[in-house]
Amino acid sequence: MKLADLLVYHHACSSNEEAEVIAEIVLELDDDGKDQNNLSSDSDNRNDDVFSKKDILVANLVDNLGIEEDQARNIILDLQRSYSSANSDEESRDSEGSNVDDDAEDSLSPDDNDDDDGVEYLVDGECELCDRYIKLTKHHFIPKSTWPRMQTKLLHAAEANEKGDREKALLILGPGLDDILDDSRCRLMLSSDKAIIRAILHDTCDVCRQCHTTVHRTHTNMELALFFSTVEKLLNDEQISKFCKWASKQKTGKYNRG
Repeated sequence: MKLADLLVYHHACSSNEEAEVIAEIVLELDDDGKDQNNLSSDSDNRNDDVFSKKDILVANLVDNLGIEEDQARNIILDLQRSYSSANSDEESRDSEGSNVDDDAEDSLSPDDNDDDDGVEYLVDGECELCDRYIKLTKHHFIPKSTWPRMQTKLLHAAEANEKGDREKALLILGPGLDDILDDSRCRLMLSSDKAIIRAILHDTCDVCRQCHTTVHRTHTNMELALFFSTVEKLLNDEQISKFCKWASKQKTGKYNRG
């Protein structure tokens, strides 16, 4: 079982799309430039090397999802058990020998054209960050892992504002969300109506896989929720903007439309 699958199983992420992005970030250990994401194809020694850094993996989960350390540690332990079990099964198969011919082996190999890596893509279109026509994913401005805390914050701010205490509402929201009290706001204006709050929480933009990963790699989910709730705010971030300008000049490669 992959880390992304475990994140959904443990209710740390609400969708496969979000889980794949978070898993990619969490498993980025900067280990001499090695890609850690496809652990199941690595040797026992490689897996041991990765899981020797499980404290870092736990810290990455806590930082990116805002979950408790105990839950993060359980997820990593389940991941380790999953790979240990997979390795044991592989060793058993090897010890029994293989009567499978080359053609059959090829049929069991991963599809070389399977570029999606489990990510749920939308229809092809223009990325709202880098402007390329490419396969798109849906990015929640307020990541799902923050919804319980953010729903409470939004509701309390809305109630204060509706009672005439705008100063208190602004204090609750913080400087990154103060525009949702503005009547001229292009998107939804904050209200204690639960439907409005749900709509704000569900607000998304359509971005390519590379930009999506960069956004989550640059900021924690809570930072995104508090300070980057629009495309404009994301592009005002120097690091994200720099990447998007660079990406806009690149070929779409394996994420090409069609």
